[in-house]
Amino acid sequence: MVGDQGGQLLLETRGLERLGLPELRLRSAPRSHLDAAIALVNASAQRLLEQGALDRTGELTVDIGQARTPHLRELAASARARGGARPVVLLATWEAAYPEGSVDPGAEPPPPRIRLEVPRGEAASHEEAFVIALARVFGDADERLA
Repeated sequence: MVGDQGGQLLLETRGLERLGLPELRLRSAPRSHLDAAIALVNASAQRLLEQGALDRTGELTVDIGQARTPHLRELAASARARGGARPVVLLATWEAAYPEGSVDPGAEPPPPRIRLEVPRGEAASHEEAFVIALARVFGDADERLA
């Protein structure tokens, strides 16, 4: 699912809960990198599905070069040709099931979620950090992901 928060993308998975896993949410993805951001969330979900848990507390390593699914293996081969297919570590934080003060005792609780974030590191801005992470995973031309 793709949403908009003031010009920034909000991407969420749907259906991981049925597999006993938390849903993933990636906020503040630059709109100019929609296809790559969606591919990053999909690769993150696949990684979580394959290993069943986070790598370490608070981290999920996305490495399409090690993917088992045919689609991600093809994507990795294409990314390698553009200098990508390198692992990237995303910060992974559990989000509260209910926003504070909104608990309805009779309502079905929402699925558990993990918020994914691209660490800023040495980048000058969040958007620059995101673009650097995308280049590591998918190579220089993220518009070729579609």
